[in-house]
Amino acid sequence: MALVALLAAVLQVVQTGSEASAVTADQWQAGNIISNGAFFTGSAMTASEVQSFLNAKGANCTDGAAQCLKNYTTSTPATTAEAGLCAAMPATSASTGAQIIYNVGAACGISQKVILVMIQKESSIVTASTPSTSMYKATAGFACPDTAPCDTQYYGFFNQVYRMARQFKYYAANPTRYGYQAGRNNTILYNPNTACGSGTVYIENQATANLYIYTPYQPNKAALANLYGTGDSCSAYGNRNFWRFYNDWFGSTPPPPPPAPVYNPQGSIDSVSTGQDGDLRVQGWAYDNDQPTAPVSVKLSVAGTQVTTVSANQPRSDLAYYGIPGNHGFDVTVKGQVDGDNAVCGVAVNLGGGTDVALDCKNGVAKFNPIDPIGSLDSLTLDANGLIVANGWAYDGSAWSQPVAMMLTINGNLVGYASAGDKKADLAYYGIPGDHGFTTTLTPAVNGNNQVCAYAANILGGTTQMVGCKNITATVPGSPTGYQESVSQDGYGNVTVSGYAYDPSNLYASVVTVISMNGSPTIYLWADKPRPELAYYGVPGNHGYSYTFSPPVTGDSVSVCTYAANIGPGADNPIGCKKTEIFVPGSPIGDLNPISVSGTSMSLSGWAWDVDAPYSPLRLIITVNGQINTYLYADQAEPNLAPYGIPGKHGFSRTLPKPAAGSTVCAYAANEGAGLNRFVGCRKV
Repeated sequence: MALVALLAAVLQVVQTGSEASAVTADQWQAGNIISNGAFFTGSAMTASEVQSFLNAKGANCTDGAAQCLKNYTTSTPATTAEAGLCAAMPATSASTGAQIIYNVGAACGISQKVILVMIQKESSIVTASTPSTSMYKATAGFACPDTAPCDTQYYGFFNQVYRMARQFKYYAANPTRYGYQAGRNNTILYNPNTACGSGTVYIENQATANLYIYTPYQPNKAALANLYGTGDSCSAYGNRNFWRFYNDWFGSTPPPPPPAPVYNPQGSIDSVSTGQDGDLRVQGWAYDNDQPTAPVSVKLSVAGTQVTTVSANQPRSDLAYYGIPGNHGFDVTVKGQVDGDNAVCGVAVNLGGGTDVALDCKNGVAKFNPIDPIGSLDSLTLDANGLIVANGWAYDGSAWSQPVAMMLTINGNLVGYASAGDKKADLAYYGIPGDHGFTTTLTPAVNGNNQVCAYAANILGGTTQMVGCKNITATVPGSPTGYQESVSQDGYGNVTVSGYAYDPSNLYASVVTVISMNGSPTIYLWADKPRPELAYYGVPGNHGYSYTFSPPVTGDSVSVCTYAANIGPGADNPIGCKKTEIFVPGSPIGDLNPISVSGTSMSLSGWAWDVDAPYSPLRLIITVNGQINTYLYADQAEPNLAPYGIPGKHGFSRTLPKPAAGSTVCAYAANEGAGLNRFVGCRKV
């Protein structure tokens, strides 16, 4: 799928004389960027209105290496009708850019205004003063993912506009195939760098879902604070710029009705006092104006561990002075978790349309001799449904008659709870009285290795303890399956990957397969080619895939992997990896020497050379843990290269701030002439 260029190309601020009033950041609604009516209206503008618009926006444009869009003409191919997507369009010998925009919008039911805004935010072609040929190659950013070069088969102005509009209709016709869906909460990143975080967005309509599927990022606070400029290193601008251009050019779409007033609960932990044997007396109050006479539940935690939930239903006559009716106090005794200071915190649970509210914390001093729980995660097995069955035991000597609460994690994420209160006769041999075994069933988190860990929650004093971790290979029920049969390379450097994939949740549906190289997604395609032999195993339909492409990386040992995208219940599933050597003739060669570290700095050195430009210095990209760190040129003397017939200066050295220990630093050389860009070395710090 096309992903929008996130950085410099989309940051251009364009202001002409015919804009509507400028928008402000407080008008941004992440879940309602544009209405369905404004998005899916294929008669929003006529061809002559589009031409007039291009003339106005391109008033300062002069034909250069490429024509201005207002002057652009080209032949167009015939297209066939596709039910639910686009109507057929006849071939033309010469169509203007305005006619193409109008015809595609009318055929596919996508607003011409939306098309104009999309091609502007993707390539700046509408207002460009001197358009480039590259703007016409990837006008709408279709088939140009952030993680790989554009797919050249979709180059060209008509191709880009038609494919983008058709894709929007495909999203709307198949909403559950995609991770961003209208009518629910969606977790949306702020930047391709996942370390920048994400936020929850309730997407209100399909038009807004379309924009997030096409450009899967939302603006962060910095991007919204400087609405007509740049934010910070974690900002992404694609959907912000769509909204800004559309509103500035065509005015706003109708906003949703204002939400009904809601109230969050309020309250306080007034005091925490020391009792006997580690007891802490906690007093306070909580109230919710949405239900003024109902008691609010308060979740209390001690030293970071939730220990109880108390109902705020006791008399507190002093609250009436502040206009709070009814009984809303609480007075409860809890156990300290450590010997000494214990931070007691509370969360007032919302009763109406608001959200839970954290109350201020107060410290109390608990005094007792702490005893930590003990236990073991004895075994992991798979049941008949492929679920993980975890067995073990746990015991707390400070409260031997009580079952210990167990917390189970898979790959570091909390997935279940169990009570260690089952019979386990062998524990008596070690002097442990009572019943303290547990058995619980867990759904695998991922296909492949799952690390299950068990934690025993402390009862009195002491601290919660991890009692064991074990690994088990499992498959999430309902996940797709398949096989990567072959990875081969021809004499021109092209790589062919073939195999099959299907999903047991829907045996007639075609599975999306993702081809990755060295862990980076490279190709997305459907496994929809005939594989009649699968019918012998009860698998109907077409589920084969075979794709030939020019690899975006070169290397002596490149890992080519195939992943099958899940359709219904289950999870995405890796179905095969193969190592292969990929080297296109004419690609650069070089080396990154071992990294030296001194204080807060690290020193890089090495060399890079391309046979197609034997005397020219090559441009290198330096990455740290896969993120671009800096650019430099290999233009320094390197006498060790001369004996190998390499002329000129091709060495490089640079001192940079030292990253965290264990970081991986890599150098990539930009190709000159024939061949491909190629990494010349990676080193650990």
